[in-house]
Amino acid sequence: MCNYKYRLYPTREQETKLEETLDGCMGVYNYFVSNGFSSEYDMNYTILSQS
Repeated sequence: MCNYKYRLYPTREQETKLEETLDGCMGVYNYFVSNGFSSEYDMNYTILSQS
C-alpha cells in the first residue's frame, strides 16, 4: 500500500472559496451533531399520531 502527501498552494481567491466551503460544511455538520443525527431509519424513531 502506497501513501502520498500533497501540499497545496492556493491563490488568495482559491483560499477564500475553500474557507467558505469548509465553513458551510462545518455548519451543516454541527447542526446534525446537535440534533443527534436522527432519521426515520434509526431504531428508536417513532412517528406519533395526534389524537
